[in-house]
Amino acid sequence: MDNNGKESERDIVSDILEVGIALTSEKDKGKIFDIIVEKCMSITHCHACVLYLHEKDSLVLEYVVTYKGELKTPGSESAGADKDSNFQLNIGEEDNVKNIVVYTAISGDSVNIDDIYSVDRFDFSLEKQYDRANGYRTRSMLVIPLKDNSDEVIGVLQMVNAYGNEGQIISFSKMSERIIASMANQAAIAVANMRYIEEIKTLMRSFVQAMSTAIDERTPYNGSHTRKVTMYAGMMADYINRLHIVGGTDMFFSEQRRDNLLLAAGLHDIGKMIVPLSVMNKATRLGARYEEVMLRYELIQSFLRIDMLEGRISEDTYNEEYRFLERARELIEYVNPKGYIADDITDEIDSITAKAYKKPDGSVIRYMYPEEADCMKIRRGTLSASERKIMESHVEMTEKILSRVHFDKTHEKIPVWASTHHEMLDGSGYPKKLKGDEIEPEARILAIIDIYDALTSADRPYKTPMPKTEAFIVLKEMALDGKLDKLFVEYFENVVNEYEIVEG
Repeated sequence: MDNNGKESERDIVSDILEVGIALTSEKDKGKIFDIIVEKCMSITHCHACVLYLHEKDSLVLEYVVTYKGELKTPGSESAGADKDSNFQLNIGEEDNVKNIVVYTAISGDSVNIDDIYSVDRFDFSLEKQYDRANGYRTRSMLVIPLKDNSDEVIGVLQMVNAYGNEGQIISFSKMSERIIASMANQAAIAVANMRYIEEIKTLMRSFVQAMSTAIDERTPYNGSHTRKVTMYAGMMADYINRLHIVGGTDMFFSEQRRDNLLLAAGLHDIGKMIVPLSVMNKATRLGARYEEVMLRYELIQSFLRIDMLEGRISEDTYNEEYRFLERARELIEYVNPKGYIADDITDEIDSITAKAYKKPDGSVIRYMYPEEADCMKIRRGTLSASERKIMESHVEMTEKILSRVHFDKTHEKIPVWASTHHEMLDGSGYPKKLKGDEIEPEARILAIIDIYDALTSADRPYKTPMPKTEAFIVLKEMALDGKLDKLFVEYFENVVNEYEIVEG
């Protein structure tokens, strides 16, 4: 240091290089400001440094740092490193126009003052008030704007009382002013870039939320499915991280990885936007065909009665056919809303399908057409084989839709995880029949959560919700069969149990 209390050129260059390296590698905005404030005080040897950030129409006090703790600054209860965002300066208020910090924020100009007591241009009444209250003497002051690469002021640095070698208060040198301005602008650009990245993330999150809302609102059934899958995915990531901390697993979800998992969860069913509502909303086996079948039976019944009245069939034959129709109607009404049927039911359905009424003109009306019979004989659920294929196509559509979205390098796994959540470890899943390590951990997690919610949800029209214990029996059996990741099933059971304890 020379006699004016400045660092040697070598030390200054070292500080500048250190700041430059830190700004290119640091991802935490708060730490960037810590570095800038620390280096500004180190280079100028000032007694105090205050940082304001520009938020809307105000300057909000973010940092107050002093070396000796002798200075109390507006907005801080005590001296020393402090932060109090309750103190702010409204840029638009007329009373604040003469405030040096507000002036710098508006003009974008640095201000270097040798002695505030000899300057009338700005209102230093607050500083003078604090001087009197604390036996302090504010003299030199350097106020620097933080400008981003668009030349917008995102904040203001205010430094108070530079000190020389012998402890005397000195002015802030022009060299110090240039160095501080340079570092301040570097910090502003770094923070602006962070804000830009955060805006991209916010845009991505809002896009996912909009899409997941559209998916869930498209049908009255499983309306909260995407929200619940996303919630459980976040809980799984947090649980795995807690295990990692205590050495229970090598797996760890960084903030970015966790965020991507949640985004994939929010998009995992986006392909359902393309699935016809007649399939999506099919609450019963026959769906819209039910009314058609019932009207057909009424029509056949009417034709049979006419045949009897006109002597084409006997009354006994009419009564026999009438009873058959009534039995068919009762069977359909019983089976149609069922989520599961036994083998003996399919035999009765086959007997109905085999029947047909022949009109006097020779045309035939079938009691049940093959596509209706296929729906009635569905072993589990309400979708026929062809309808299930349409429903399963939502995964391929998810991949196709997301392939049209530009995902940068940090988000490139989102479409992969979202479009492989129906793959099974043994290759029995769909659509690509992936096996083992071809399925990434995040997709395995989403598969487990997706199945669990499907089993336990109370808003599925074709089945009653399965109790949690039974749902995990199913999941564990699937894991034993090599379809699901056994360890993740275990983790998820712990997550659900913890959640129920917390929720009471």
